[in-house]
Formats: sequence, structure tokens, C-alpha cells
Amino acid sequence: MDVVGEESSLDHLQGLLDWCDIVHYHDVYTKQCIFEKLPVPKKPSVIQVHSPKSWFDYKSVLESKLPIAVIAQYHPREWVRELTYIVPNVVDIEEYRPVAKNNPRPVVSFAPSSTNGKDLNDKGYSTVRFYLKRRNDINFQLIHDRPFEECMQLKRHADIGIDDIRNGGYHLSALEYLSMGIATICYIDDQTERVVKDLTGCLELPFIHKGKNNIVSPMHTALRNYLGLGFLSRQWMETYWNPSVLCNHYTRMYESL
Repeated sequence: MDVVGEESSLDHLQGLLDWCDIVHYHDVYTKQCIFEKLPVPKKPSVIQVHSPKSWFDYKSVLESKLPIAVIAQYHPREWVRELTYIVPNVVDIEEYRPVAKNNPRPVVSFAPSSTNGKDLNDKGYSTVRFYLKRRNDINFQLIHDRPFEECMQLKRHADIGIDDIRNGGYHLSALEYLSMGIATICYIDDQTERVVKDLTGCLELPFIHKGKNNIVSPMHTALRNYLGLGFLSRQWMETYWNPSVLCNHYTRMYESL
């Protein structure tokens, strides 16, 4: 049962909380509005943190003493404590299947969530935009501040996708590109690489990644063989990031609670 507190009646929520075996909270659970009117259930619980500590007031998470689940990106380096589970950010790879493309020139897609140059969601915007705007051998597709469905429609028809070249990890955008069979550029630092390899058991990651803020050499690699790299990207997702496999991480976590 996946419940959004502010969209459900208190009677419905109370019924689910009475019925369930485990409560899986997301982000700052003490600030969730339902517990201003309902008692916090005394049941096995876990709180999943989707953001680094710097993005929100995390003291209440630590004070809760609950086990913490963190997604296998930047987060494990920040949430180092006892009873921490590393879990994957699962995507429905069947929803993001590759589509046929016939682009006259390679389409390069980049979708930063912010362009302020300050936070993780900026993804190295200024570097990417400065470099790709100067190239006349590609169609550069900057996707920003658009409805989700429109974003996905644009991404599907890209040949190369750029995720985060600055912060050392990937975002949901990279998993979407990989699922759609699109060659994906992303700077993966040693810690993130180790976490993903441990999680999947795979020795090779599908991202085209070099050094921090390096877009030139990964782009050359992508342009030389984006069709082959895209095929391998989809194959990797089917093998190592398949929901039927990844959900086992959550099942084991729940069993241990």
C-alpha cells in the first residue's frame, strides 16, 4: 500500500496503519502531516531518505532512532550509522522501452532539475550548455521546467543522454536513459561506483564516465558508438536493474525489521 497522507482521509489512514505489519516512511517522518492528528503507530518501521542531509532538516530523522534506508547514489556516504540499508532506486524498465529513431544528426539530451549552479540537481549545467551549444554536429536538447510526460517524450527520442557530470553520482534521469537504450554520460566517483557494484554484483557499469566536469572525452566516446552503447545500456538494465531482482533488496530489509 502506497499512501500519500494529505490525499487520504484520516479514517482510511488509521485503518491501514492498524492493518499493516510494517510502516515505511519517506524523508522527514516527524513532519508528515498525518501525525499531527493520528498517533504514530508502534510497529516495525523504516524511514527512507531520498535526499542528502544538506537538503532538509535531518535531525528529526536521527532522533527518531528508526532504521534508515538510503538509495544507492550519493546518500550512503552521508548516512553512515548503524541500521542503515542501501536500496536501489527502482524504475519500471518496461515503461521505458527503447523506441525507433531516425535523427538526421545525433540528438543529445540534458535535463537538469535546476540551473542555479549550487545544488546536486544542477548537474553541471553551465559546463554542459557552454560546450554543447558550440557544436554544430549535434542537436542539443535542453529539457528544463516542463511537464513530466513532455520530458519523457523528448528523452525517448534522444541518442545520447547526459545526467550529472559534477557531483559524482547519477539521478533518476540516468536510469531512464539507460532503460530506453540511450548512451548515458555521467560522472561516477569511486564511492558511487563501489556502492552500485556491491548492490548489483556487476563489475562494469553502463555509464560513460571520466572525471569531474569532463564532458569532452565522454562526448567523443558517445558520438563514436552511441548505437552500440545504447544497446548495451538497455541490456545492462534488463540484467542488473530489473525490478524483479531489485525488489529483493526491499524484501530482505522488511524481513530483517
